[in-house]
Amino acid sequence: MQLWIVLDTQPVTVQYQLTEYGLTLKKIINTLAEWGTEHRKVIVGK
Repeated sequence: MQLWIVLDTQPVTVQYQLTEYGLTLKKIINTLAEWGTEHRKVIVGK
């Protein structure tokens, strides 16, 4: 579900990228992030 590229740097750098299949989770992840933002408001009282 993700691709990675190891770059020839010092220290070694690794870049990650979601595949098309992994990107199908975007809607679910955004929904969870929105829930988390609202839930934080309830806990913190803001």
